Amino acid sequence: MASAGYPEKLDGNVHETERKDTPPPSSIQKPRHFWEKLGFYNLAVLILGTAAVALALAFLCFLWGAATQARHGGPFPELWFKIAEAGWMKQTVTVSSVVIRVATAAQLGVFAAILAALILERVGVPTEDLPKMSMIRCLNSGPHSLALSIMNSFFSGALVPYAMLVFLAILDAFAMQFTSTILLVDFANTNVVRLQEPTPILFGITSNADLGKSANPYGGNDYWKSAPLNYPRFAEYKEAGSTGANWVDTGKTYRGFLPFREAAERDALRNYTGPMMVVDTRVVCVKPTISNISVDLSSDFPTFETNGTDAELGYSRTKGVYDTNDVRKALGATGQTLTPAERGLFQLHTVSNWTAQSTGVVYNKTGLDFLMDSIQKINYMNEEDALNVGDTTFFVEYCPPDWSMHRTHATILQEILHATGNPALVVQSLFTILLQMAYYDFLPEYDLTATANYYSEVQVNVPVQWTAFAGVLAMLFIHFALLTIAVVLFLTRTEMSLLGNSWQAVSQVMSTDTANVVQHGATASDKEVKRSMKDSGIVEGKIRITKSVHSGRTEATAVRQRHGAMYSTPAGHV
Repeated sequence: MASAGYPEKLDGNVHETERKDTPPPSSIQKPRHFWEKLGFYNLAVLILGTAAVALALAFLCFLWGAATQARHGGPFPELWFKIAEAGWMKQTVTVSSVVIRVATAAQLGVFAAILAALILERVGVPTEDLPKMSMIRCLNSGPHSLALSIMNSFFSGALVPYAMLVFLAILDAFAMQFTSTILLVDFANTNVVRLQEPTPILFGITSNADLGKSANPYGGNDYWKSAPLNYPRFAEYKEAGSTGANWVDTGKTYRGFLPFREAAERDALRNYTGPMMVVDTRVVCVKPTISNISVDLSSDFPTFETNGTDAELGYSRTKGVYDTNDVRKALGATGQTLTPAERGLFQLHTVSNWTAQSTGVVYNKTGLDFLMDSIQKINYMNEEDALNVGDTTFFVEYCPPDWSMHRTHATILQEILHATGNPALVVQSLFTILLQMAYYDFLPEYDLTATANYYSEVQVNVPVQWTAFAGVLAMLFIHFALLTIAVVLFLTRTEMSLLGNSWQAVSQVMSTDTANVVQHGATASDKEVKRSMKDSGIVEGKIRITKSVHSGRTEATAVRQRHGAMYSTPAGHV
């Protein structure tokens, strides 16, 4: 008897209660729309996944296409350059690849569910694989989950086409995992040309009439006796020269010095519009008329001969000479007619008025007075002292230091004279070199500015080919081809599968053909169930989902003979 205030303890045995059986629902299969067959989740995966892949692919096309434009000197979007300049190109490719991988992986889950439904309804599977194959229709686990089940009956003729689809999908899915790595194969460092923001450029030194401020051209380096660190590129406008019996003319030649002190800035420059120091370097040499002159060929000084072997400018210890070819080519003093581009120079475009001032600052009339003064080295000869000649009279290499220019100047000028026989080119080249040296020496002191627009080259790490990109496109083509084939087959050749519905997946496994196995499987492992089926011979059977001819119910039905029992339901066909 139960004590007061507490319920009586119930008997631990559970007894079946008497109740009336609920009549089963009607087995009439009503028509289903395609979205009902696929399921809203699967339909969303297919649509949204395709959209995500399309967006990621469009962005990758943008990166690759803009890189191609930039490498060929064409215009490119500012967004693309900001990504490239910041070094984010690889990161954006990686993010896009992740989007593609996630979307395609989700879609392959739908692909697996579709293939499972097709195989169950059209072909059938071994009894031992029935539960897993049925559940795949609602689990979206991917094509790899079908592999083992298919391998058990791979050589079944009706299953081969589906098996090929599954294994092709597995290989494609595996390759898609390396999308990012594959795409980065197309990357390399390259140079692109970009318009810089309008920039104030220093181009001259103020000569203020009130304050008398100006550069001191007489203090500092002696450009005649010094060698330049390099021979900077310049811009040139040139008209054809002429030659007569007693004269030679270089023609009108304007040379503009680039207002960038660093060699790297000049090397990166591709186009420049703005203030620039322009020098008229035209030289005309006329043969003088000389009479009543005698020359004493004896010399109080020893002379030396050189072999003239060419080497790169910069002293060659093995040959003991300079190679002036590159310098002479830039100066247009090789004896060949070359364009500025062929000489590695900029083309200086002519203007209507070369002396027009574009700023309101008072400055030297030509802007070159202090530069010209800086290279003046004239000591007028004293009639009483024949040895007191101009400091730079001698252009030979072995004159005393006080009487000669730097040996690199002398070497270049000698090579020009030997190659062209044109003294006007010699003088023109000399003054170009000296003026350049003075210009870049004074450049830090410039205080006149004006706005310039210029294009410069920037090195970026971007796609330089389409090879890997084409490979990824091929993988995506295979992916969507497989997906399309699967969806079309599912919508046209299945009737009893509603993807994503777990109750249906479980219910359709239950039938008179599977009752014993299902009952035994309630308390056994898969391994134990398979052993039991092998012992009873059931493992030799094949099951597919179809409408039972006996009960009219959609369920798992045996489709071939097992131990002498013949089932009337025909096997499906592909």
